Amino acid sequence: MSFAQYAKPALALVALALVLFTGRADAQGTLSPAIWQESISLEVQTLEVNSTSFMGSDFSMPEPHTETLSGTGYEVSGVVAFGTEAPPVGIAQVNWDISQAGTNLTLSTNTSINFGAKVVQTAEPPVSVTDVPVHLVASGSVDVEPIFGAQATSFFRYQPVGTSVLIQENLDVDGEDIDPVTEFSIDDTHSIPPDVIILVAMTATARMGVVGTPATTGSATGMVDPIIEVADELIPGTDSNYRDFFTIEFSPGYDAQTPVEPMTLGKLKRRFIDPR
Repeated sequence: MSFAQYAKPALALVALALVLFTGRADAQGTLSPAIWQESISLEVQTLEVNSTSFMGSDFSMPEPHTETLSGTGYEVSGVVAFGTEAPPVGIAQVNWDISQAGTNLTLSTNTSINFGAKVVQTAEPPVSVTDVPVHLVASGSVDVEPIFGAQATSFFRYQPVGTSVLIQENLDVDGEDIDPVTEFSIDDTHSIPPDVIILVAMTATARMGVVGTPATTGSATGMVDPIIEVADELIPGTDSNYRDFFTIEFSPGYDAQTPVEPMTLGKLKRRFIDPR
């Protein structure tokens, strides 16, 4: 299996399409575990001996986990990390320190997370509420050492069922790019009716290919990090805050009662990925 088969955001779009077209999520209804999918895929190809190491994992409920493949001169990692009662963060990273010239090695990793979210009422508001302001903060970043063959991507998509895509961002950077765009940042609020499912797809990938090059050291990292919360606003005509009556549910029993600040790429790398 090659990196091209799973490293692009197309994987997230396929999973999202399955939810949209197989009836797993109605526009209004109860969130199902089938809406939540996490996957990490790692691959190491050593061309000199024609060997391939592959590792993959899938979870259908919120579950933090890390997968790692390592060997002489390299490490490949994928991470799904959670803050306190918040959407997950996805990280994909490859590190290498190749001391022998002429090495033929390909490292690739993909972390993909697809989930549904919706506004749920937790108490009776003082007036009728048909739409709730939902605050979305999302960031993505890529970090690639300047080397031929290194690449990282960060992808994010946000779409309420039955409407057009509200937000979509995609970063794709390799070591040869000159002055590339290496991050995106979203801070927006949308009015969404209670119980309408919001579909979210997010993917981070990293890849490095060394084919007969001189000895080299470097890394490639992709990350995507969202926050989805009821906006801190008053219900019109009242002195009551929407947050006192509504919250965001991501899957049964998993909601965001406490806003969580986004982690930085540096903090995530230090916390979840062993340094080279």
